Amino acid sequence: MNDSGICRPYGAGEFFMVAVSTKMSLLTELGLTGKTSGPSLYHLLQVLGKERVMARIEKALEKMLTMN
Repeated sequence: MNDSGICRPYGAGEFFMVAVSTKMSLLTELGLTGKTSGPSLYHLLQVLGKERVMARIEKALEKMLTMN
């Protein structure tokens, strides 16, 4: 929807970016909480703080890299 309230279809590039952004948000949330639903990612990042977020992401990446 644009500023005038009129909906318009996504272009191919825009659709791809929305899809990638959504998947990245879900993966980040899964890495931080172990769940794919819960508080918004923005609020989650604020509450946890940079150090905890980075530690949890590193732990999640380690787990993913050791999976067969």
